[in-house]
Amino acid sequence: MRDAEKDMQVCEAATDGPWHTQTDGRYSLAIVSIPEQEVICFTDSFGAGVHDGRLIAEARTALPYWIRRADAAEAEVVRLKKSLHFLMTAVKAGYRAGYIDGDGFGDELMEEIKKITV
Repeated sequence: MRDAEKDMQVCEAATDGPWHTQTDGRYSLAIVSIPEQEVICFTDSFGAGVHDGRLIAEARTALPYWIRRADAAEAEVVRLKKSLHFLMTAVKAGYRAGYIDGDGFGDELMEEIKKITV
């Protein structure tokens, strides 16, 4: 299992991005920072090396982006679960008190609530 906080620390400790690839000689591909043009590393400029280089360069900005998106999504799930728990409690109380019943709707609603794990 990955640790997003540690992964983010690795990203923040690296040379600032974005990075890109540029040909460096006949058989070499450099991954460099923008705009400083600081060379991060080299890979082959043919075969899988081209794709490896692009992955390394793109990951510099993509990984922090997706970590932040995942963190925000997880926070939203927590918020929605709290709201759902509140609503479930209110519906159960209304059902028990007889306020929710019309034409079996309350029974159907309670069956659906039983399926929810919060």
